[in-house]
Amino acid sequence: MSIEKSENGLGRRDLLKLSAAAGVAVAGASLIGQKPAFAAGEELSLKGKRIAISATGTDHFFDLQAYNAQIEEVKRLGGEPIAVDAGRNDGKLVSQLQTLIAQKPDAIVQILGTLSVIDPWLKKARDAGIPVLTVDVGSTNSINNTTSDNWGIGKDLALQLVSDIGGEGNIVVFNGFYGVTPCAIRYDQLVNVVKYFPKVKILQPELRDVIPNTVQDAFTQITAILNKYPEKGSIKAIWSAWDIPQLGATQALTAAGRTEIRTYGVDGSPEVLQLIADPNSPAAPPSATLPSCSPARPCRARPMFRHCSPTRPMSAKSPRSSASANTEHERSAHRRIARNLPARRDRHDGHFVEAAGDCTRRHHPL
Repeated sequence: MSIEKSENGLGRRDLLKLSAAAGVAVAGASLIGQKPAFAAGEELSLKGKRIAISATGTDHFFDLQAYNAQIEEVKRLGGEPIAVDAGRNDGKLVSQLQTLIAQKPDAIVQILGTLSVIDPWLKKARDAGIPVLTVDVGSTNSINNTTSDNWGIGKDLALQLVSDIGGEGNIVVFNGFYGVTPCAIRYDQLVNVVKYFPKVKILQPELRDVIPNTVQDAFTQITAILNKYPEKGSIKAIWSAWDIPQLGATQALTAAGRTEIRTYGVDGSPEVLQLIADPNSPAAPPSATLPSCSPARPCRARPMFRHCSPTRPMSAKSPRSSASANTEHERSAHRRIARNLPARRDRHDGHFVEAAGDCTRRHHPL
């Protein structure tokens, strides 16, 4: 059987293997040097190939880890990485994609970005015969999108929050990046969970997290909200789709002496984990995707929730495994949500993921 090849000479099988390699690389620096598992004789080589790696920004822990891991993986496979960082500037991001398309690399890997900004240029790359791979970008112009199970992350984080506040109370939400695919999915899952708890209210207007100066801006916005709601109990929790706004919010709560309010976020950046280690901090354990591997079983970049506290070291447990989450509120919510959520199918870290209601099934080739 003949294998179709793109204009740059990469075959379909090579592109699929490159996608899987990208999934392994993006899991983090701890995977650098780990080889993805392929069948005998199918090891991928990028010798003589130029692979463009375009980052929206690298100031966030996950983004920097993904960016560096992609560069190292391309080098390990014998290719030449063309790595560019837009520094969270959309104009610069568009310009760097234009430049990369003109350079005609053998493939382009785009790490994050607002879909409406980058998708026209991903289409131009595809139309020019350049294979496009993405990380957390839900584009139809991408051969493969390496991403977390954001449906599961968003749902479980929301259920944890609702459980912790006893199924009632006001919550503050940061929703400044709905155009970024994982942020949109996590927010939608929060809204979907909250609608089953009529005593939980998202305060309006929602806050808009910003880049740059995310921490300082979140601190300022939360300080203003606390002045508007000075009584204890008037706000129960603060939610954000990633954990840098959570960092600023937590600092504002501590400064104001309002540590009865809990903060929630996603990613597990080192600065936030330091806050969690403080038993007096209002920061709740974050949700994060981390690799699952051992010397006997190669890394597969499988997602898992890892939650930690000063008394419980980080371990591979779902939020609903913790005592605080094991409530009738959450169990009944899981049942209701499972009946209402549509089944979804996406590529996750080089492998298929099916998410339907409360059940997430991961299909690995091993």
